[in-house]
Amino acid sequence: MKVKLDWKRLFSKKSTVICACLFLAGLLLVIASGAAKKEEALSESAPRFDEIAYTQALENRLCAHLCAIEGAGEVRVMLTLETAGEQNYSRDYTSEHTASDNADNGRESASVVLKSEKNGVKSPVLESESLPRVRGVCVVATGARTPAVKLKLTEALQALLGIRASQISVVA
Repeated sequence: MKVKLDWKRLFSKKSTVICACLFLAGLLLVIASGAAKKEEALSESAPRFDEIAYTQALENRLCAHLCAIEGAGEVRVMLTLETAGEQNYSRDYTSEHTASDNADNGRESASVVLKSEKNGVKSPVLESESLPRVRGVCVVATGARTPAVKLKLTEALQALLGIRASQISVVA
């Protein structure tokens, strides 16, 4: 079985326009992916916050403090975070204003300020950083069977983390 191609129909005006549109769409995708890679490379050069390491370090510190409470016994802590924290980078703002007869027209743009490292890599300038907020805490303590120890553990967590008692669960 042979397939016969209709060359005249293949190179008609309509198919040529469709091919040109597909070529341009492909070209735009290639250009857009190159811009996304540059932006991704910039964000990778910025120091990233390690949420898991932060959570584990905070849990370990809380365990150390809570174990010191009289009657608490063996203590295990698990935290959940509400936010991932926030990093604010320095920006350079520029604006252009042109006056016309009936209205003021202007354009504003902002770009992230970059600094060059010793190894030649450019990284953004960090202005401020906020740590994640704690959503809730679960404490398992062998001494939590007594209401007095349970209350001490809850009050300690409220003071250390700045959260409400409703966000704390203490169980034996």
